Amino acid sequence: MTTTREIPARGYCCSSWQSLCFWGCAFVAFYAAALLAIYWLHLENYQLSALFAALGLACVANAVRNRTFHCVITGPFFLLVALAFALNTAGVWKIPASGLWATVVIVVCAALLLERRFAS
Repeated sequence: MTTTREIPARGYCCSSWQSLCFWGCAFVAFYAAALLAIYWLHLENYQLSALFAALGLACVANAVRNRTFHCVITGPFFLLVALAFALNTAGVWKIPASGLWATVVIVVCAALLLERRFAS
């Protein structure tokens, strides 16, 4: 007698408790490490850079562990945004913060929509 095993449907985003817990713990760990480094090096102006670096590293870790589609897009993007905020804070680039925040919202929404539409 042959039995067929159904493969459970994959959840979208980080909607499972396991994925959410892993991502949240990874983010907290990366952000805490970044804040400690910032205060230890007296670079308090770089908190937004640390935030986006922690988000990016948590997304990359989540993409590797849970294979979430949107994290493949948002992880490297958040790391680039962290670099842009760092260069802006250092005075190397003059990028309006409102433009960066608008770009973040657009890319995150697009990544989630692409995941909803095309991820299997």
